[in-house]
Amino acid sequence: MAAPSAVLRKTALNQTHRRMGGRMIEFGGWDMPVEYSGIVPEHLAVRTRVGLFDVSHMGEIEIEGEGALPLLQKVTCNDVSRLKIGQAQYSALMNERGGMVDDLLVHRVGERSYFLCVNASRREADFDWIARHNDTGARVRNTSTTKLNTVLFSNPLFVFNTDCGFGTTLFLNQGWYDNVLAVDP
Repeated sequence: MAAPSAVLRKTALNQTHRRMGGRMIEFGGWDMPVEYSGIVPEHLAVRTRVGLFDVSHMGEIEIEGEGALPLLQKVTCNDVSRLKIGQAQYSALMNERGGMVDDLLVHRVGERSYFLCVNASRREADFDWIARHNDTGARVRNTSTTKLNTVLFSNPLFVFNTDCGFGTTLFLNQGWYDNVLAVDP
């Protein structure tokens, strides 16, 4: 007899993905679309026009205060001190032996304020890892939520269309990598 399957988490855009014909799969404990029209046409769309990616499931951790930079210098592998406000770097959380705990993005959002985007399947574990190693007095908060939707636009040519079928309240933030659209369902 097969073991009962775990209940998958769902972003608030789950029904929209289904209504739009997304092929849904289990991804890190989440019910997420893997494709809509096929790998090749979607790859070409991202490279020549625009691609939308639901990243609402990703983990969000805020680190603030005098101890924020020393903590990040201790637990990640890149030099966070090189970041200017508004910049981000791809990095990794490291264990005591130099092995990798997880990969992540570190964003510097203020003088002593950082935002970490961590993998969905490890958001609680990554938060716990950072909190356990916080001997610097930094304020570390897990701000992950499933109530706010985040859609990443990856594109060479971006045309903003408020009639995209995702929700009612839209705001655009010109980010470090791409354009981020948050949708309030």
